[in-house]
Amino acid sequence: MKSRSKKRKSCGDFGPEEKLNHGDYAAEETMVPGVLRLRNREQDHLDRSLNRKQITPLQYAAGARFQRDYYIARMTPYFASPNLSGLRLGPITDSADRVMMARDRVKKAMSPLGVMLTDCAVDILGSGNSAADWAKGKNLASRSGIDILRLALSELARHYRLT
Repeated sequence: MKSRSKKRKSCGDFGPEEKLNHGDYAAEETMVPGVLRLRNREQDHLDRSLNRKQITPLQYAAGARFQRDYYIARMTPYFASPNLSGLRLGPITDSADRVMMARDRVKKAMSPLGVMLTDCAVDILGSGNSAADWAKGKNLASRSGIDILRLALSELARHYRLT
């Protein structure tokens, strides 16, 4: 009699090990039983700062709220593509009222920050630049970028009444 072969559990391919050096990855289950996948938990610089414990959860909540309003207000930078003729854009789901209300919320949030903290918040939270790159662009020490970001996030948390 022929013996039955046992089914092996598939665990999934996580890719090269070098990938794990660039971000905080977590293994999670997929829809297929026994198969795992890696998910990058650091979507942007704000997530990375929270995972490295450079900012507090309240500062993170304030930054995420500012980012959401900044995105809804369509104040994010636009990048040009060389050929847009074949690109089909879907319908815009945000109404004009929602966009205008988000712009008002962003302007109110930026008013207590001052010039330098507003510039920091817009470049890092709105445009996705890193704190070190922002500081280098302002001719400051690259380490001072995260300190200034902390100040801006604390002021945003105070504005949003999270503290």
